[in-house]
Amino acid sequence: MSLVKVVESGEKWEKVKMFTGEYHHTIDDKNRLAIPALLRECIDTNVEGKGFFITRGLDGCLFMFTPSSWHNVVSKIEQHSFADMKARQFQRLFFFRGTENS
Repeated sequence: MSLVKVVESGEKWEKVKMFTGEYHHTIDDKNRLAIPALLRECIDTNVEGKGFFITRGLDGCLFMFTPSSWHNVVSKIEQHSFADMKARQFQRLFFFRGTENS
């Protein structure tokens, strides 16, 4: 059962499309995750870019970003000082398993 929708969000992070809801998925024999057609079809690839970036989220969830949104989030995260231990820990958590999927 898919409960996914795309909404406009963000004042602090600029206006971006945000995936909300829940989607139960499976991983195939080659460890691939199928992105629901609903999500693929609602993205303007001319504006947002093609594919998605997926990384571990919080509380056992995944975070999924369009290329445009990913680059915005990365630039915000990179603004934090490398001298800040908590910032470094978050960066490791966020980027360690991040992958680009098309």
